[in-house]
Amino acid sequence: MELLLPVGSPEALYAAIEGGADAVYLGLDRFNARGRAKNFTRQQFLQAIFLSHENGVKVYLTLNTLVKNHELDELIELLSFIEQTGVDAVIVQDWGVYWLVKTHFPSITLHASTQMGLHNSLGAIMAHHFGFSRVVVSRELLPKEIDSICHASSVEVEVFVHGALCYCFSGSCFFSSWVGGMSANRGMCRQPCRRLFSVNGSERKESVFSLADLQLAGHLDVLQKAGVASLKIEGRMKPAEYVYRVARAYRIVLDNSGRKEEAIHILEQDYARDKTEYFFGHSLKNSLSRQTFAGKYVGVVFSAVREELVITTEYGLSPGDRLRIQPVSGMDTLPVKVESIQHVDAEGKMIKAYLREACHPGAIQRGDKVYVIGTSRSKFPSRIKEKDYPVLIRKAARAKREEIYNSINRFDRLNLLSDEIVVRVDSIAWLSKMHADGVDAIILDMSIKDLQCLDFNRPVIKKNLAKLVVALPHLIQESRIHLISDLVTKFRNFGISTFMVHQLWQLPILEDLKDIGLWLSENCYSLNDASIAMYKGIGVERYILPFENDYSNLASYDYRDGIVPVYFTPRLFTSRMPVMKNGDICTDSTGRYQNQIRDGISVLYPDVPVSLLHKRDDLMSLGYRSFLLDFSHEKPSGNTFARLMKAYHEKTPVQPSSLFNFKDGLH
Repeated sequence: MELLLPVGSPEALYAAIEGGADAVYLGLDRFNARGRAKNFTRQQFLQAIFLSHENGVKVYLTLNTLVKNHELDELIELLSFIEQTGVDAVIVQDWGVYWLVKTHFPSITLHASTQMGLHNSLGAIMAHHFGFSRVVVSRELLPKEIDSICHASSVEVEVFVHGALCYCFSGSCFFSSWVGGMSANRGMCRQPCRRLFSVNGSERKESVFSLADLQLAGHLDVLQKAGVASLKIEGRMKPAEYVYRVARAYRIVLDNSGRKEEAIHILEQDYARDKTEYFFGHSLKNSLSRQTFAGKYVGVVFSAVREELVITTEYGLSPGDRLRIQPVSGMDTLPVKVESIQHVDAEGKMIKAYLREACHPGAIQRGDKVYVIGTSRSKFPSRIKEKDYPVLIRKAARAKREEIYNSINRFDRLNLLSDEIVVRVDSIAWLSKMHADGVDAIILDMSIKDLQCLDFNRPVIKKNLAKLVVALPHLIQESRIHLISDLVTKFRNFGISTFMVHQLWQLPILEDLKDIGLWLSENCYSLNDASIAMYKGIGVERYILPFENDYSNLASYDYRDGIVPVYFTPRLFTSRMPVMKNGDICTDSTGRYQNQIRDGISVLYPDVPVSLLHKRDDLMSLGYRSFLLDFSHEKPSGNTFARLMKAYHEKTPVQPSSLFNFKDGLH
């Protein structure tokens, strides 16, 4: 199995190579999911490839964010550069990026990012069909599910084995975008999951969504037996000493499985959060961490005056160490860096640390906890030695760019003479509550249990049969694939002719059906014209534009036949973790949120919907004619339907509501 290490800087690259990495992954300054890491310039990237290959180490480039439409020109130029570098593979999330590579830069090897949400064997089959050489599977999988994925096709499988975990299913988190416009899917995550929340009105704030760090050093034999090709370590934001330590530990186990205990002892010093085996363990109770930040606890503050910090500790601090102070007051943690050290007592249990910068009066108090988050004791070069490169980097020719844009725009547009209303509901009860005569299409986006109970002999279903679009479940666990396939066959026999998928990985369930209409939900992320061209090229009939969008991006599309969401309540978290119960309410300074459990999956919603109903004229002036009103988080009610349809026709605001990223833009 390959040992794959994260490198967010040249220092980390040297650390990974010295630690025993078989491969590394890194990002450039654009289009990567760790925008706050140091990352690499293009010149450093070329140097990194040369150095790595010289040491027998492969290099994978992270191009794993969603791309807005106006960024396509920059992306095309970047792909032209990448094609010439000799990089071993590129990791992608955006289907538009995938399509551009496969159609215009085919020499680039593609890996499917974990952000694509591949979580079952259907995904492996589809990934092989689409020409991916490797898939990075979702992190929230059972060992037997990973085994099924590995045996489904010849595509290589990469699994995260160590590092920070997201509470949310990969590629499904809107929380950072919701609270501050910083999209996790665009590399700007501000980690709201690490905040403290109050649950159901309790005065006690707790860590509800902050997961402990993954550590699977004791389970590598299980992954090897399953056929996993690559073991991935998370951490492009981590310092070089972390990369070296973790690389060394996993290298020891891979080379000698009998040295697990030695490796785990090394990992205890990695300055990270509490550890969990997640779904590989016997219980999920230890998967939540009370420590919402990375770091190793070393002692408490005795006193603090400007740049002088006296700490009660038996840990041997050194100049250059990076600390994080956790105030007993519950305020935000404070990062500091040690400039020099002086021992206060003869026993060495109290240390005076002189900080690089003086702290504000009162910022650090006696009793505050002290954590080490990094050290400078392990030195690695900060620069990569320059070499002569046998590669001449050419810019993308204008003719090449014109060829690409012509291929993007070659597909037909749907022409609607008047506006079209699409309604989405999560309960069949809505059909008897709405006046469907004024609705052009009705998406049934229901739980598996409710889909099983659908009675197609009911008059209200027979009456609206031609308008119905049945959505497959958002997530299809491995054990339920055959059940969903049988349900689809049943619906087809009853006359359903149109189906919607939330992920392209679900397409194998529909592949044997003839003459069906294929719709894509907003989760497929048609954020740019290249992705839309991709979808049209595989026979997609209709597509819902992303919830994470903004006016400037809508105005930049050449394809304007997508369905624009004008009323919806976004899924902020979609998680397999059984932390909160159905109906639980949690709050923090950013708002109030409700948890719903559907098909065994927790979904966190904000307490207010998003409404653009009063902006319909603006949207129509841009050329859009099809609009989605999503009632799936509303209780079935004729009054609710009438109120919202009135707001749609009269173009009036809905209160309370949010503009989401349509207020300040998607970043």
